[in-house]
Amino acid sequence: MDASNTGNHNKELFPNCNVAFSDDSNASDIDIDEIVASITTSQRFDFNSTKSLFNIALDGFREKSNEEIDRYKESAQKVEKEWIDFIIGCIDVFKETIAKHATPFQCEPSKDQQAYLDQMPDLQNFLRNSVAFVKDATTFLEKDHAEMSELQLSLMDACQHILNSESRIRLNENLAASDCTERH
Repeated sequence: MDASNTGNHNKELFPNCNVAFSDDSNASDIDIDEIVASITTSQRFDFNSTKSLFNIALDGFREKSNEEIDRYKESAQKVEKEWIDFIIGCIDVFKETIAKHATPFQCEPSKDQQAYLDQMPDLQNFLRNSVAFVKDATTFLEKDHAEMSELQLSLMDACQHILNSESRIRLNENLAASDCTERH
């Protein structure tokens, strides 16, 4: 590259830099701080103010939003009134249908069923018997169940003892048999 091309090439790389680079220039004439400042200012991104959310003017926005809010409230009230009218209409139709087609509910037992119900015990006897049952159940749980639990534990201990004894006997028999085979 010759000197003229080098200068043009450097101007393309650093367009805002006012320092000319050539082969015959003295390197001591270059101010490094000026070059750095020039490069950093030219390389900064310029944000468009219309793209920023923080630069929105709220003067006209409030007026428009109040109008939009009022329209939304009116439409919401209209929809709510339509739904209420629809539900009330459905309830009225339902009431009319029930009034037309419904018969009063009557449930009377037949003579056989009534005779069976008459033979049933009354509520007072049932409650008295249930109190006696609860007392018997409590007595069983407190006294008899404790005795049965002790018997069950002693039975489990006896079974474990028998199992251990049988295991010991079988082990001794096997050891004795293995000693006999080793001696011969």
